[in-house]
Amino acid sequence: MDKPIIHLINSQGGGKGKSLFTRVMAHYCTVEGYAVQLIDADAGKRNIKPFYPETLEIAMSAEEYWGADAILECLEQGLSPIVNLPAGANAPLTRWLEDDGVMELKLITSTVANQPFELELDEGEPLKIVQWFLCDATPDSLNDFKLSVADFDRNYPNRLIHVLVKNQGLSPKLAWNLLEDRQIEELLSRTDIKSVDFANFPMRERDRLQALQWTFAEASRKTSEYSITERQRIVTFLKKTIAQVKATQVWKNAPLWDSVSQSQSA
Repeated sequence: MDKPIIHLINSQGGGKGKSLFTRVMAHYCTVEGYAVQLIDADAGKRNIKPFYPETLEIAMSAEEYWGADAILECLEQGLSPIVNLPAGANAPLTRWLEDDGVMELKLITSTVANQPFELELDEGEPLKIVQWFLCDATPDSLNDFKLSVADFDRNYPNRLIHVLVKNQGLSPKLAWNLLEDRQIEELLSRTDIKSVDFANFPMRERDRLQALQWTFAEASRKTSEYSITERQRIVTFLKKTIAQVKATQVWKNAPLWDSVSQSQSA
C-alpha cells in the first residue's frame, strides 16, 4: 500500500486564497478517490467545516500547536492530511516540526490490527510532505515563498516538495506573465519545486457558493440556484485548476480509499 502524504496549504499573509484552494483540493481528491482527511488549523474562521463536516478543526498559533498531533494520527490510518494553515503559520509550524522532532519520524507498515501504518524513529520511510504556498504577483508575497523555501532548505534539505500556487484571482494572468524575478525562476528550475496556476473564480459564483455552503460537486449539478452559464463558469474554474494540480504529479502515488479500507479490514 502506498504511503500517505502530508499536504500543507500555506501562505504567510492572510487573504491569499488558502481556504478556497483547500476546498478545490478536497473536490479533486473526492473525484480521484484519494484517501484524505481535511484539517483546518485556522479553526476560528470555520472556512472548511461548513462545506465538509468531516473536517477536523485544530489550533495552530503562536501560543499553541498541540492539535497538530492529529496530522500524524491520520498518517497511521493511511490518510493523507490536507492541512489548511492560518496566516502567519510559519513560526508555529517550525516549532511543531522542531520541538516534536516530526521530521525524524518514519512511517512503516503496521503490525496493529485495523491500522495500516505506524510511526517509528529507527526504521521506515521519512514522512512525505508537500507545501502548497499561495501567492499573488507582488514582491512581498513572493518573498514570503522564497523565505519559506530557504528556511526548509536550511533546516530540512531535500525533505519537502514546494508548490508555488499563483493565485490569478488576486493577480491576473497578465501580471504573472510580466513577472520578472530571477530568484523565482531559479527556484522553479529545481525538481523539488513546482508551480500551479490557480484560476480566477468569478466573484458572483464564489459569493453565492459561500452563502449556500455548498461543495463544488453540489454547485456543479443542475440546480435552480445557478444558471447553465454560471455552472459552466464553476466547472471551467475547476477544470483549469485541477489540471494544474494533477500536472504536478505529487498525488500520483497517494493511497486510495479502496486500498485503505481493505487494509483497515485485514
